[in-house]
Amino acid sequence: MAEVALGIFGVVVPVVQGLIKLHDKLEAIRGAPADIKMFKSETKLLALLVKNFQTQCPASLQKMAEPQRQEALAHAKAFVKHFHIVKKLTDAAGDVILRTFDSNMGALEQLFAHILWTFRKSAIAEARDSMRLFVGMINMFNNALVAESLLYQNTRLRERKASSSRELQNKLNFFGGLLKRDRAHVRGALRQYAGSSTGNSNELQSIEQTVKSTAWSSFVIGSAACCVFQVAQLGRSIMYPIYAAHLDEQSE
Repeated sequence: MAEVALGIFGVVVPVVQGLIKLHDKLEAIRGAPADIKMFKSETKLLALLVKNFQTQCPASLQKMAEPQRQEALAHAKAFVKHFHIVKKLTDAAGDVILRTFDSNMGALEQLFAHILWTFRKSAIAEARDSMRLFVGMINMFNNALVAESLLYQNTRLRERKASSSRELQNKLNFFGGLLKRDRAHVRGALRQYAGSSTGNSNELQSIEQTVKSTAWSSFVIGSAACCVFQVAQLGRSIMYPIYAAHLDEQSE
């Protein structure tokens, strides 16, 4: 499994390096417009998330049951196949920005660049939409892995005839709610990206299929996580009156 995971997650290394390199170039631009500053921040955020995806996911996979681990690896494999798209779009957007602005520009040159940018700014819209989509997808995938590992921990406790702690139940409920918000965010980001995409329809359809598959998996995991919490809450609501009545009988 380690070799398979290394092959899957190792693919993202050039993506991280490219995003960091682009961020550093944009950092050198003085007096950049607000949308370029946002683009720069988004490249750094995506780089950090992709790096976390690469380093943390293999460890999370080790804490899962084998069937769920293989399913997660399949989702990850489908997911990373699309990383070349966001790299291609961010590289192209960076080229447009760096052709317009230069770190050594004087005041007059900066003024002209700002005017020129009003006609070029639409060139980064697709790249920004792709980054928002991939940020959402990475968050959803990572949170699903955590929730799945917590479910596995809960299952192991039940196999040993032990009850899960309230802390574990609360964590499951938290990640169940988090995955619901993640799915809503990803669906919105996908619609936004589909509206600005200029790539071929096959690429877009492939991304849509990956999003649909990953979102369904997160729904199943999130529902199971919330169910554990709700069952525990129901059990407490049933048992507490019985326990309270027993205490009253003892005190009489």
